[in-house]
Amino acid sequence: MSRKKLDEIDNSIHRHDPVTGQWKVPASENGKVWCDASSLAIGACVEIDNQIVENASWLRGVNDGAHINMAELGVVKANNMAMKWNLKNVTILTDSATVFGWVKSVLQDCERAKVSGLSEMLVKRRLNLLNDLISEYQLVLQITLIKSEDNKADELSRVPYKWLEKRVCAVNLTTSDSIEGKLRDLHEAHHLGVDRTWYMYLVTERWEPTVKKKDIEEVVKHCHVCKRVDPAPAHWETGQVDVESDWYRLATDVTHYQGIPYLTVIDCEPSRFTI
Repeated sequence: MSRKKLDEIDNSIHRHDPVTGQWKVPASENGKVWCDASSLAIGACVEIDNQIVENASWLRGVNDGAHINMAELGVVKANNMAMKWNLKNVTILTDSATVFGWVKSVLQDCERAKVSGLSEMLVKRRLNLLNDLISEYQLVLQITLIKSEDNKADELSRVPYKWLEKRVCAVNLTTSDSIEGKLRDLHEAHHLGVDRTWYMYLVTERWEPTVKKKDIEEVVKHCHVCKRVDPAPAHWETGQVDVESDWYRLATDVTHYQGIPYLTVIDCEPSRFTI
């Protein structure tokens, strides 16, 4: 990070730090916890008697590929902050509708949390941890869904727009003079999807009426890196794979059983012998 950005952060903290005022926190068991997360960091604020008494942010790792909803479950960290202030009746405020539904199902114990995907067990583990804290420390928690612009923890995880603009414009588009080449260079810089590549093109390039969204679709569809991750855009020719002699054509595939990959080989005709 450059010295200029560090100076901007320092000035911003002095101007907009929510932890301001007299350092005389009233003794109270009631408080609020504001939570927010972004692709950069997780932020939380503890509020007692309408005053922010503590705030914190945790930077997310460079290789942190967890879904934003997983990061939004920083409500567990925020609740730990509230417990250090001896708060027993805590209201959690979040702008994530998904996290609101998860935590609400735990607090009200009315239904099982609806979680699916690769992070299902991690989400349930964190929700169980929150439930254990409630039982162990006799906490009374409530959760409220708010708008992002009303979230006091939003500033702790927000990235200045001008930083993002410089970061996007730093993409090298000079390796090719043609429109197709520029689109390909832009996509290969990050290998984003069609919509996000289209958005980056609108940000970094002047609008050209000749460029259509279908042009980006063609670039993404023929990207070999993206095909290895998600081969769905590829369309294969249909037809018959049957042959008249043995071991003339083989069908191969990789399957998984109990976490172990297996290579399968099948003779197309006529023996159908399988390895």
